[in-house]
Amino acid sequence: MAFLEWRKFNFFDLKPNIDKGRISELFKDSDVVVATCGNNEIVLGDSLGQIHLISRTWEVTTFRGYELRVTLAQHLRNSTLLITIGEDEAGVNPIIKVWNTNRNKHGVPHCCRISRAIPGNKPVAATALCVHEGLQVMAVGFVDGSLVLYRGDVTRDRGSKQKLLRDVSSTVTGLAFKSTTSTILLFVGTESSVCVFNVTHKDREQKCNLDTIGCGKKCSVLAESIQESHFMVARNDAIYCYTSDGRGPCFAVEGEKVMLEWFRSYLIIISTTNRPTMQNLSNNLIQGHCVTILDIQNKFVVFSSTMEKIKAVLIEWGGLYLLDGNNNAYHLDEKDLQSKLMLLFKKNLYDVAIRIAKSQQYDADGLVDIFRQYGDHLYAKSDYWGAIEQYAKTIGRLEPSYVIRKFLDSQHIEKLTSYLQTIHKQGQATEDHTTLLLNCYTKLNKPENLKEFILLKDRDLDFDVDIAIKVCRQASPHEALTLAKRHKKT
Repeated sequence: MAFLEWRKFNFFDLKPNIDKGRISELFKDSDVVVATCGNNEIVLGDSLGQIHLISRTWEVTTFRGYELRVTLAQHLRNSTLLITIGEDEAGVNPIIKVWNTNRNKHGVPHCCRISRAIPGNKPVAATALCVHEGLQVMAVGFVDGSLVLYRGDVTRDRGSKQKLLRDVSSTVTGLAFKSTTSTILLFVGTESSVCVFNVTHKDREQKCNLDTIGCGKKCSVLAESIQESHFMVARNDAIYCYTSDGRGPCFAVEGEKVMLEWFRSYLIIISTTNRPTMQNLSNNLIQGHCVTILDIQNKFVVFSSTMEKIKAVLIEWGGLYLLDGNNNAYHLDEKDLQSKLMLLFKKNLYDVAIRIAKSQQYDADGLVDIFRQYGDHLYAKSDYWGAIEQYAKTIGRLEPSYVIRKFLDSQHIEKLTSYLQTIHKQGQATEDHTTLLLNCYTKLNKPENLKEFILLKDRDLDFDVDIAIKVCRQASPHEALTLAKRHKKT
C-alpha cells in the first residue's frame, strides 16, 4: 500500500513552549549541534564545546566538555554514562570522553575516560557514534568511511582494544547495535551503502553487504517493536527496512528526508517542505520541515504538521519532544487510548478502532464493547451479515438476547441461525438457544442441518429432548422417532 493511501488521523497534540523558553535563552550565543537523551535527562551539546544537562523540570546544568566543539554524543538509556566526541584542538584527531553524570564535582560530571578517536595516521572527523548497552562495545564512524570498533569497558581506556572494521571512501552516516540472546550485530549506514557486521566474537567479525545505496546523516534508525526489528534508512523515494538477512519491506514516502527517529511503535520522519509553517501561514517562501509520524504496524499516519526547521527529536520521560531552529521546545503528547477510540467512534471507523485497540493490548471487555458498537453500526446500515460477524465476536461476554432480539424477524432467519450455530460451537448455548436453533432449521427447511445437529453430536446433551422431538415431529418425523429411541422417550 502506498503511503498516500494510508489513513490519516491526529493522535498527537502539539504543545509549544513546554520549557517556558529556557532552552532558547540558553542558546543565545551558540548553536545546538548535538542532542541525546537517556537516564531521565536530555543532553544538548553546543558549538562552543559546552554540554547542557536538562532535567525533567527543565533545570539546566552546564559544563565545558571541549575547548572547541562537541560533535557527537550518546547518553545510554539506562545508565548514568554519557559518551561524547569533540575537539579540543584544531587539526587534531577528535577526542572520546566518557562522563558519569551521577558523579560530579562543583556541578561538573566526572570524566572517567579520555581517548583519541584514531582511524588512521591523520586527523579525521568523526561522523557517527554508537555504544552498546552492555558497555563492552563501542563503534565510531568517520567522514573518510573508516569504522573503528572498540572492545572492553567503555569507561576505561586501559585494556580497551580497537579494530578498524572498514576503510572505504563513503562517509559513515549512521550506526546501530542490535542484540539477541546469542549475537551482537552492528548495522552501518553510509552515503553509498548499508551493511551489517556480526561483532559477537572478538577478531571474528563478519560483514554482510545489504545494499549499494546509502543515506544521509541522521537518516537511519533501529526500529524495535514486539513483532520484529529493522534497521530503517530514509531516502528521498522511500523508507527502506533491513534485517541481518537483507532488505525487507519499504514504505513509499517521498520527499527529502533530514531525520529519522523511532518512538514506541511509531516512525518519526522529518522532511523538507515549502508549505507554510504553523508559525508563518502567510509566507509560502519559507522552507520548513514536515513532521510525520507513522504507525507502521497498522499503516496509519497518526500525525502530520509543518513547522520551523527541526534541530532535534528528543525521546525521554516517556514522551516525544521537538526542538526547532529557533531553539523552541515542543511536546508531542500522544492521546490516551480512550481519546483515540472516541475520535474513531465519532467517524464510525470501528474497524480502525479494533486494530488500534488490539495493537495496544486493550482489555477483553473493552474489545467486546467495540465489537458490539461496530455490530450496531452495521445493523443500522442494514449490513446484517456484517453485523452478525461482529456480534459473533462478543459471544461469551455479551448477553445473547441482545443480539437475538434484533434478528427474530423472518427475513433475518439465516443470520440468526448463523449466530446460534456459533454460540453452540463455542459451548455457550443454553437449552433455549438449542430449541431456537432447531426451529430455525425447520423454518429454513434444512432437514440435513437438523439431522447433523441432533444425531451426529459428539458432545454432552445441552437441549430439551422433549422440545426437540416436538420440533422434529413437524419437520422430520423420522429424525423425531430416531431421537426418541436414542433417549428412550418411546
